[in-house]
Amino acid sequence: MPTYRSPPTAVLLFTLLIYLYPIVESYAAQTHSSAWIQHTQKGLEFRAIFPIDNLQGHQVCPNVYIDNQPSKMQVRALATQDYPTLVCEITLPISARHIRLNEQVFSINSEPLKRIILLGDTGCKVADNENIYQFCNNPSLWPFHQISTKIASLNPDLIIHTGDYIYRESPCPKGNYGCENTPFGHNQATWNADWFTPATPMLQTAPFIFSRGNHETCQRAGKGWFRYLAPRRHVNKCIENTSPWFTHSTSLQFAILDTASIKDTQGNALTSLYRGQIHEINTYSNHQPNKPAWIISHRPFWSYGNNLSDHLGKSKTKILQKAIKKSPLSASIEAIISGHIHFAQVIDFEGMRPTQIIAGNGGSDLANPAKMPTKIDHLAIQSQKVRYQYGFIVMDKTKQNHWRISLRDVAGDELLHCTMIHKTLFC
Repeated sequence: MPTYRSPPTAVLLFTLLIYLYPIVESYAAQTHSSAWIQHTQKGLEFRAIFPIDNLQGHQVCPNVYIDNQPSKMQVRALATQDYPTLVCEITLPISARHIRLNEQVFSINSEPLKRIILLGDTGCKVADNENIYQFCNNPSLWPFHQISTKIASLNPDLIIHTGDYIYRESPCPKGNYGCENTPFGHNQATWNADWFTPATPMLQTAPFIFSRGNHETCQRAGKGWFRYLAPRRHVNKCIENTSPWFTHSTSLQFAILDTASIKDTQGNALTSLYRGQIHEINTYSNHQPNKPAWIISHRPFWSYGNNLSDHLGKSKTKILQKAIKKSPLSASIEAIISGHIHFAQVIDFEGMRPTQIIAGNGGSDLANPAKMPTKIDHLAIQSQKVRYQYGFIVMDKTKQNHWRISLRDVAGDELLHCTMIHKTLFC
């Protein structure tokens, strides 16, 4: 009678590992560090990032549950040495209302949009070239996390970020305890510190529209922008200028214009490029001329600013103003939503120029107060309001289908409000 001998323990362990390999290799992709819903060129997408410990292993995206139905996410970007996270994405059906990843649930409110929140320029500036080192370690002096937490409590239907997410471009000077040990440069740690970690409370709250800022150019944080937030399919390269893209709700059209770079790499103005892109926006908005359209552009078309206090504010972005002269905006465009200048502002012009709204006070160093000009680009300012303090903007739709624009502070308390009726402000 043959004698049965148990296989050596090492053989058993090896067999078990082979059996479990698909589970082991994908396990890292089960615990996400951040997730959100955003508008893209293809519609709403759910995206998530997952820490990857073994860059040599096979990187697998997990399932999510869309209205309780399992669906597999697709790889957007593989983890790398500088960005050791797997980025996954899935396009959502129009009917989607709830998305569950692990135990976290993300909701999409039904139409129409009733509350839209605007914020921008949220990162903590640590920059040798400007000799500015914000107190990133102090949540009162860099209040982005407080703002994010407050926004999450206000139950918005849509959040628009006007651009500039990454400001930690230099190491913190020795002995500066306000920014001590901060990460900096183009890597996952900087994106976590400046964006993903402080933004966590509001990322679960509502879908986003993300605008690219001048801090996300190819010379700056462009690689991370295309990896995480760009509205199109990921390509493993940075593109200097991208074409406009469009999304809509039942009551609004949105045209998102990439104004991160308004000059080419040789320093030449891109007036002709933006003339053509504004023509694209006009064509899009004219398909439904009775539905109001908003342009989202990091750089404002009509605003002012000055680094010196008590000086008359200088008009900004003349390159865009020249492009509009050659390609005048269509009548259905009611508002320009921007950031770039670090304050909150609304401007109403005489005539039929769209209302300019600026939400650039989300956390980076604030602009210095400047004397208000009486006109910009040869058109008189009818009314304007500005606040040089941290916060965000809430836009609530009224029963009359107008928009109540509320400038809020960090705690969410209202500083002032105006009502936008077509292209006119009443403050």
